[in-house]
This record gives sequence, C-alpha cells and structure tokens, in this order.
Amino acid sequence: MNRIIAFDYLRAIAIVGIVLCHFCYNFSETNWLGGWCGGTFNALFLTMSGLLLGMAWNKKGRPSYGFDFLKHRFGRLSWVYYPFLVLMFAFCLAVGGYHIGIKDVVMHFAYLPWFDKLDGFGHLWFMSMIAFCYLAVVPVSRLKKLIRGGNSWKYGLLIAVAILLQVVVSSKGLPGYMFTYLALFVIMFDKAPGIVEWCGKRQTIGVLLGVAVIACTLICYYCDWHEGNDVIAKLLGIAAAMACLCIAMVIFRSVKESKVVSFVANISFEIYLVHHVFAFGRFSVMNLTDSWLLGFLLLMTISVAGGYALNKVTSIKLTK
Repeated sequence: MNRIIAFDYLRAIAIVGIVLCHFCYNFSETNWLGGWCGGTFNALFLTMSGLLLGMAWNKKGRPSYGFDFLKHRFGRLSWVYYPFLVLMFAFCLAVGGYHIGIKDVVMHFAYLPWFDKLDGFGHLWFMSMIAFCYLAVVPVSRLKKLIRGGNSWKYGLLIAVAILLQVVVSSKGLPGYMFTYLALFVIMFDKAPGIVEWCGKRQTIGVLLGVAVIACTLICYYCDWHEGNDVIAKLLGIAAAMACLCIAMVIFRSVKESKVVSFVANISFEIYLVHHVFAFGRFSVMNLTDSWLLGFLLLMTISVAGGYALNKVTSIKLTK
C-alpha cells in the first residue's frame, strides 16, 4: 500500500491537537476549546486507524482475520504500551499520592484502563478503545461486505444502534460513547478505499464544506450547545474529524514529505502516552510559569522529548 503523505500531516496535527486539548483544561476560559480538540482529534485518530487497516485489508483481497491479526496488532501496541506502563507505575510509586493495587496493574495491562483510571493518566481510555476496535475487525472482516451496493441504510442502522447503546450505557455511569466510536471505526474500515477516494476528488467543495463544518462545530462548543448531551458532543467531534480528513486529503495530497512532520507523526503514539500527566493537574507545566504560551511550548517540548525517548527504548522491531 502506497504511503499517504496527507496522513502524516493529519497525524502530526492530531497529536498537537490532543496535547492542546488537555493543556486547555488549565484555564476555565479555554475549556470549550479543550473539549472540541478532544472530540475532534480522538475521532480523527480512530478514523485514520480504521482507514489504514481497511485499505490494507482491501489490498489483500478482504481476507477473514483471526488470531494472527490480533496477535500482530496487539503485539505492536504492547511493544510500546507495556514499557510505558512500567515507567508509569514506577513514576506513581516514586512521587507518592497514588494507591496502586494489583487490580490497577491487571486492568491497565489487560487494556482496560478505561474502567480503572488513575489521576493524571485518564487518557489511557483510548487504549481500551483501540483494543475494542481491533477486536471488532475480526468479525467484520468475516462478513466480507458489510454494505453492498445501495444498501447504505445498514450504515444508518449501525449508527442508530450505536447511539442508542451510548445513551443506555451512559445512563448507567459507563462510557457509552465507545459504541459510537466503534461504529465510526467499523465504517472507516469497511469502506476505506471509497472514503479516501471520495475525499480526494472533492477538491474545492470538499475544502469549503470542511471549513464550514469545523466552524460550525467550534461555534457549538463555544456556545455550549452540546452541554449535557454527550451524544451531540461526540457527533460534533466526528463531524469535525471527517472535515479535517476531507481538507487534508486535498491540500496535502501533492505536498512533499516533511522531515519535521514525519518525525512528529512517527512518534505520535508515544507523545500521546507521555504528555497527559504534565498537561494539567498536579504536575501541570503551568505550575512552573504564569505564561500560557511558555507553558504550552514547555509541554510540547517535554511531550516530544519524552515520546522520542520512549520510541528509542522500544525501537526493537517485533518479528512478523
């Protein structure tokens, strides 16, 4: 599969957006922007993951995936995630104030931190989400064609069921939006080539519509129109993520590879893992300065340096 340079730019933009998301929670005035960045760029990461896996699947002739697929995907994740967890628990024990038990260790290593959040490391819910997505690939791949011809109503049904489950599960105090994100991932995976091609063909209109959607979602978050309705909040984030995809597939389709962008994109996963504890809260960089600009630059420096270090620690390649 040919490398899509636009995805490097998107991945770099998305990880900066995620870091900005958590940094914004230092200030009440920017909470809305933090929420928008979180909803948009988490959905964008899932969108890109689904598209890349889906394009690879289609290139292979849409085979039925099984244990080998899961072994490979979880192996790649764990090669970075598990060393991070060792460092994370060592950090928690060293700084004090954490009550780490066997349950915490087991839940995190079992890709279930979503249900066992630790202060400063709540962002690891995404590891549970991506694990659920990988598990979903196996049954979806065995359906061969989730949607045939004009039967697009099946997508609508999938989305409707996901939203219904989100509402029901959220009412029980659980993260119901996992179902909405899972539906997004499945659709991206199943229709990856068509979605990428469609975004690439919609040039001027795609950019204009994308900008309009992003502007509308920003206004909704700024005005708190989504407040109290997590379904609307997540759908707004997904809409903004798709808008970012459409814009990027047009404006970055002919650009040359950038060493800086590729560097950030290649360690985006590691940056995601290490940044959160220093973004806000007890160990926030804002405890060191009164300048938000200096604080954000400091956070980005720490995040990139930490991500690079983690990447080097885990640079030994897994055998296929």
